[in-house]
Amino acid sequence: MSEANEYKMSAQEIEIYKASTVQSTPASSTTSSETAFSPPGSPPAQKIHTIFPGRFRVLVCGRAGVGKSTVVDRIFGLNGEYIQNGPKGVPDINKEYISSQNHRIIIHESNGIEPKESSNMNQVAMFLTHRAKKSGDEMLHCIWYCIDISDDQPVRDGDLKFFESKAYKKVPVVILFTKKDVYVNRLLASGGGKLGPADVVRELDLKVKDIIGNRLKVPQISAVVLAHNEPDTFSYLESVTMGLFSSEKLKLLWIQAQQLNCSEKIATSVDVGLRGYGLAGFSSWLPIPFSGMVVASGVIYRATQSICEVWNVGYGSVNLLQILDEGIKGTMIEAGVAVAELVVTGGVALFFKGVWDSPRKAKLVMRAVADAILINDMIYWKQRREPLLVTDDVLKSIVAEYKQKKQKEVAKFVDKTVGVFDIKKAISGDLARKTVLDACNEFREKSL
Repeated sequence: MSEANEYKMSAQEIEIYKASTVQSTPASSTTSSETAFSPPGSPPAQKIHTIFPGRFRVLVCGRAGVGKSTVVDRIFGLNGEYIQNGPKGVPDINKEYISSQNHRIIIHESNGIEPKESSNMNQVAMFLTHRAKKSGDEMLHCIWYCIDISDDQPVRDGDLKFFESKAYKKVPVVILFTKKDVYVNRLLASGGGKLGPADVVRELDLKVKDIIGNRLKVPQISAVVLAHNEPDTFSYLESVTMGLFSSEKLKLLWIQAQQLNCSEKIATSVDVGLRGYGLAGFSSWLPIPFSGMVVASGVIYRATQSICEVWNVGYGSVNLLQILDEGIKGTMIEAGVAVAELVVTGGVALFFKGVWDSPRKAKLVMRAVADAILINDMIYWKQRREPLLVTDDVLKSIVAEYKQKKQKEVAKFVDKTVGVFDIKKAISGDLARKTVLDACNEFREKSL
């Protein structure tokens, strides 16, 4: 381990550092619910239940060599694609970069702003003004402004000019202080071996506060310090960016685009996957043959599609519906039993069928949602280990692996929680969410 690695901040030191240096742009500076943003780390105002089409659009600013490509590549899981194929030379801020590996993100890039080159600042101002008039995925959702903290002159006149302008103030901005590891190495070398971890944290804290408070004069802006050899710093950037938004739509666009925070994807998948849960349970009480089967099947299909959109791991959601084979067969068998009972009892069974059918449908939907989430989770981690193109054959192989290793255990977990005839548990949306979330946390891939 290198000396710089030994000076990574402890968990406690990171929390102290976050509290002392990272603040947020007030939500009151925006004018609509769609563009509203809130302090980093703020809990969502509501659960996310609806999938929105569209892409997350981000502008990455900073001088050449500051590390813009590395940030984009890591946050959006592009496996080196942006580093290799991103803009070269002087980028055109108006040009959209859409990755072949992540169709949920649109990237714009701009070099640092030099005051002697007024055309550059004018281009940035015109771009921001133009995008401010747009909505949906045509609007600009976020700016990442990169500053090399290891540079002897991290803030230059062009940076001052940008933050003095009014053009950016309708878009949430995060300042990314890159190359912390390089800065720490230089700091240690200059200290002659006399500096400890606490000294490093203090010096870093003072430099960041001086830049955002005294030089740029934006003390309320969000800021994150990134180190190439510290993955947690990139995870924190993801969290800060997520916390910028109060709009449900923008939160979901971000969750779909980012490929760094698996837990966010799981929690959101549970919410969108169970949005038709109550309807599936209610259908069991309708005195109509096949009603439960039809409604439950529809709920499961839509849930699977929504979950696949949240994960955004590079394949069509329709292909994953093969995991529902057993569940759909189960509803067909139940429908056959219902028809048989209708003939034998003269229709009396239909009146009482909700007593035993409602828990069955509840468990069926919960198992299907958990299955879809956990299969996407497996694909996600396989892609983190090595670049993986999810073809139909690859997907079939992963589904088969899931069925062999996890599916039966997941079913047992769900069935044990709900029981057989406990209608109260079967119709409880809160219990369903907790059950699926607990199942996912129990059986998810734990690490690389």
